[in-house]
Amino acid sequence: MHSRLFTPAQTHIALLNQLHQKGYETEELQKVQETYRLCMRIFNGRYRKNERPSICHAVGAGSAMAEFDGRPALVKASMLHAAYDSGVFPDAKTGSPSLSHRALVREIVGEETEQLVADYTTIEFEEGSPEALSQMEIPDCQRDIMLMKVAHEIDDIASGGIFFCSKFGPEHQTRLEACRAIATALENTKLADAFTAYIGEINQFEWVSTIARDPKSFGYRLAPNWKTYLRLRRHARKGKHVRIV
Repeated sequence: MHSRLFTPAQTHIALLNQLHQKGYETEELQKVQETYRLCMRIFNGRYRKNERPSICHAVGAGSAMAEFDGRPALVKASMLHAAYDSGVFPDAKTGSPSLSHRALVREIVGEETEQLVADYTTIEFEEGSPEALSQMEIPDCQRDIMLMKVAHEIDDIASGGIFFCSKFGPEHQTRLEACRAIATALENTKLADAFTAYIGEINQFEWVSTIARDPKSFGYRLAPNWKTYLRLRRHARKGKHVRIV
């Protein structure tokens, strides 16, 4: 990948190093670590449509936000942006901002961050959405959420993830151009420039078309088989290092 293109961190260790270099104090780094631990719980064994682990995308989205804005609440909310969509909570229910789910997230990351995560679900950003949204004025109350939406796209394009699944259809360039327009409307020049750089290098992903992949792929989870699960439960009862989430 071209060295001038920003590539988000994909592990929490790399993210913490990035935030430390940006001046985060120890207390805030610990809060990011706690956010990551929550991501570990609710995205455990979960894979995206492009077969990338969801935990990597959670970290990447947080890393992208750290690069282009850096406010702690937004970084943590970006890590949890998919919590109410595909996160699996202790009640075994997937997603949905139920009262109990929101209470769990709020307890760990605080009210401001949790509210951002909940508000993230209110704006559609699927195929064709950025193109439509780029033609509209962004209300002040939605500016932070829109920033989360477009910064999140940097992690998908940086890893080439959007080329490995059909989630957004074949018109990747128009989507990225729309995201650039939204970043410009948000007056985030650095983010808009990042989209410009990636648009200019979009042909670097042409090789992806040679890789066999299922166009009907859906996100999925990997879970231990029944015998392994029972063994893990026994280990937990014996006080071994097994955490039941």
